[in-house]
Amino acid sequence: QVKEALRQYGINGNHMAEQRIQELLNQFQLDLDGRLDRAGFQQAGANEVERIETGQGYMLHVYGGVMHRVPADWRFPRCGVLDLWRQWWIGDTVRHIHPLRFLKIEDVQHLDGIPLDETEQHGRNGRFGQQRRAAKRTLCDLRFLMNWISNKVESVGAKEEVITLSSVNRMFEAVSHFFSQEERNGQKNWLTVVRAVRTRG
Repeated sequence: QVKEALRQYGINGNHMAEQRIQELLNQFQLDLDGRLDRAGFQQAGANEVERIETGQGYMLHVYGGVMHRVPADWRFPRCGVLDLWRQWWIGDTVRHIHPLRFLKIEDVQHLDGIPLDETEQHGRNGRFGQQRRAAKRTLCDLRFLMNWISNKVESVGAKEEVITLSSVNRMFEAVSHFFSQEERNGQKNWLTVVRAVRTRG
């Protein structure tokens, strides 16, 4: 189907405009969603808090000649551990941001070439204060912390098969005692917590 679509677009190995790639991907996604609906796998509406996350139904974003699972204006979350845990499992169906557990370095390495904005510069001092942290390093830390929590969840038998906001919250609550007292509510910045977790081993 992809090859046929490329022939219809008249690409034949030549450069494809990003807009055409996006249109093509969107059409494939709509076709796939329609087939899933007919097969009985219809997702709940995006405005339903307790929708079941299946990892499906997200469109890819095309910029810089590359396909990404996050939009061009996306940045690594500056949030607490619980919020990051939720984003790890549950995507944003409005902005088509995939669950963060699906991210690969190709999705975020373009961030290395983007200067820090005023918000990101706030509170950053020192010789390297105005430099963006390497995307590969940040993604590695994010995966490390989320996998650490996931392993704890499995160790206490709290893994849930159906992923909803409530089930994600329950999994976190089941392992909150593995965090320090000040980390247990999940509000402490995740980058601070990952450093502490690495130190504790």
